[in-house]
Amino acid sequence: MPILTQIARPEWRATGYGIMNLVSISCGGLGDWGFGMLRDRHVPLDVIFGAFAGVALLSVFIVMMIRPDPKLSASR
Repeated sequence: MPILTQIARPEWRATGYGIMNLVSISCGGLGDWGFGMLRDRHVPLDVIFGAFAGVALLSVFIVMMIRPDPKLSASR
């Protein structure tokens, strides 16, 4: 997770890793739940996978908008 070391101060990095893990695990669980709910409503698989791919692409664009702080990345 090198991007976290570029945007967070050293004293907050462990907290940042914890929050990132919480969000990651929560998104995985909610994704499974949502997938099952959509399958129970007989939504076709291609529509479900397309929706999940769209969410993944959106997250890529959000991550690409993060700008590292030059002072923090030079302190390694």
